[in-house]
Amino acid sequence: MKTWIGYLLLASVGTVDGCTAPTLNCQTQTCTGSQGKTYQLCANTDASETWNFGGTSCRAGASDAAQVQVCTGQLQAYCSGDGGVSGTSGGTSGSTSGGGTTPCSYTVSGAQTGSGTCSVQAAYDPGKSGGLAFTVTGGMAFTFGATLTSLTTPAPGTYTDADAAPGFGSDYLVGLTGVYVMCSTAQNCTDAKGNSMPPQGSFSLTLTSSGTSLSANGATLWSAPQGTLTATLPAQPKGSESGTVVVTVTL
Repeated sequence: MKTWIGYLLLASVGTVDGCTAPTLNCQTQTCTGSQGKTYQLCANTDASETWNFGGTSCRAGASDAAQVQVCTGQLQAYCSGDGGVSGTSGGTSGSTSGGGTTPCSYTVSGAQTGSGTCSVQAAYDPGKSGGLAFTVTGGMAFTFGATLTSLTTPAPGTYTDADAAPGFGSDYLVGLTGVYVMCSTAQNCTDAKGNSMPPQGSFSLTLTSSGTSLSANGATLWSAPQGTLTATLPAQPKGSESGTVVVTVTL
């Protein structure tokens, strides 16, 4: 179910699952309500992310919303099922820095309520124009991605829709089918029936600190920017949910 595509900057090796890029940081997270079952979420140098779980892995580029949903769907099946192993090791090729950052957290208010932990990263490649790619991933439930066109580092300040390149977006998933979505171009927004729909939703991101930076292949990744993010996500039209949720993220 394709809901948005964020045209994020650093897709330097494409978004085809199976192509690898060096891993800069991995975090172990616990499946929600899984009685301790865990998985790894790894940030790669090309701003893609890899989920390692149950002895397998799934990789998605930050701009490939369809593949992100494939990966999170597989992860959801692993977390909710009885099979698999508790936690994994390994990941994509290259050096790995396990843990090392404090996960961010988010709360959901409005038509739905909830909370969870997440990971955040910002990345910039001076060899490519576009800006700073900024992503937040909350396991299976919440994703956010935007390219901040005026930035090359996570500089302190407040940034909104007007500061992002077309294609920014966010999803909050409810169960297996319910979706609340922020999307920014009619070409990349679809309703629950797969039809194009107008853009909807908005965000405000306030950065207070860039956090730790790591460099590889000429690109720089910040694995723990600090600040707050507020994303307003209406229900996906023609879907099973209604109303609007507000996701507040403490980075």
